[in-house]
Formats: sequence, structure tokens, C-alpha cells
Amino acid sequence: MPNASRIQIENEIHELNQGIRFVEQAISDIEAKPEIASFDTNQGELKRLRQELLNQKMSRLRSPLSRFLSLSRGAQKVPETVAILSKYMRAPLTSLARETDGYPKLKEVLLALQEAIETGQVNLNKKKTVKSLERIRLILDGSLLSLQKDAKRAFEARNGLLGSQTAKQLQSRRLHLRLEHNRLADFRKLLEGKITRILEEASSEHTQLAACLGRMETLVSDNFNKTMPSDLKDGILLLGTERAPDLR
Repeated sequence: MPNASRIQIENEIHELNQGIRFVEQAISDIEAKPEIASFDTNQGELKRLRQELLNQKMSRLRSPLSRFLSLSRGAQKVPETVAILSKYMRAPLTSLARETDGYPKLKEVLLALQEAIETGQVNLNKKKTVKSLERIRLILDGSLLSLQKDAKRAFEARNGLLGSQTAKQLQSRRLHLRLEHNRLADFRKLLEGKITRILEEASSEHTQLAACLGRMETLVSDNFNKTMPSDLKDGILLLGTERAPDLR
């Protein structure tokens, strides 16, 4: 590929970089707005609560709950229990926050799960049985009460933030800008890949040309007992350089 093609691609990458910087600045300006800063803080709190619920409370019960859900569906047990359990499996923190204080629906499901484990309907090995029953008892005793209160407050705050038309517009604008940023970054990566391939091809051609020139020098030396003129060697190498992209 000639030099002009490489230069054109580099110019396109330069323009993309300018566009990416413009989009990044626009996103930064939006994130500096009080409405979005508050929204991001709230999202961070919800993420923290989800992780806490998963890591400290519910993670050990996911497998038993999943088995119990399959068992309940197969046996066509109380539809309400299946519905509650399905919601908790899909969105545990949201489901917990939407429950009445003290999460009576979750307790009802866990009591049924406890019975299923103890009677062998949900088959677990000894270690998992002990750990699962221990976790169930902790939750039944109220280990999620504090987390539920924090989740309710966080979701109420989020609803309040999303009730602002300004916040909605800013959030929508930021989402659009992030998508545009990703599009530009992907295109830049594609062009950078082309540049890399051009340079690799040029390097390979230069190596092949140098090897060919070496063989020519050997032939001249062996057959004519002479050294190839330096200006001829430079001309051959220059010819190859003119065909290939600049390797700078």
C-alpha cells in the first residue's frame, strides 16, 4: 500500500482522536452536574448493597433456591411462592426493597426451602446442607433488616432523582454520548489495526528486499569478482522504500 494510503489513515485517526476527546469532555461536563453526580452516587450505593446482599447473605443460597424453584415448578406448588422466588432470583435487592418491612414473603419462601432441605427434597451434600440451613436461620432471625432499610432508602432516592426532567435528559444525553464514544473508539481500533498490518507488510517486504540484495551482491562477487556499487544498492533499496509505507 502506498504512503498516501497510510497518511490518509493516520489523518482519519487524528480526526477520530479529536472527536473522542470532544465526546469525553461532553460526558465529563454532564457528570459534573449536581443531578448526575447525585444519581451516580446513588447508583454506587445500590451497587454496594447488591454486592453485600450477594456476598454476605444470599450467595450460599442461590444454588439451593434454584433447585427449590425447579422443584416447586415441577410439582406445581403454590404459584405465589414460585412467583416470589422467581423475583428474588432475578433481582434480589429490588425484591427485598419492595417487600414489607421484615420481608415476610422471603421468610415464607425460606421456611419452605428449609423444610425441603431438611426432608431431603432439595438434595445437598452434608457441608452445603449445614451452611445453607445456617444462612436461612440467620435471615429468618432478621439479618437482612438493616440492609432492607438501606435498600428502601436508596431506591426511594433513585426514584426521586429520576423524577427530575433535567436528570432524565442529562442521563439520556450521557448514554447517547457513551454509545458514540464506543463507536468512535471501535473505529479507531479498526484503523490502528490497518496501520499495524501496513507496517508489518512493509517490514516484511523490506526484509525480503534486503535478503534479495544480499544474494545479488554474492552473485556479483562470485561471478565477476566485483563489489556492487553503493549507489546501485541505494537505488534498489530506495525503489522498495518508495513502494512501501514510511516506517517511521
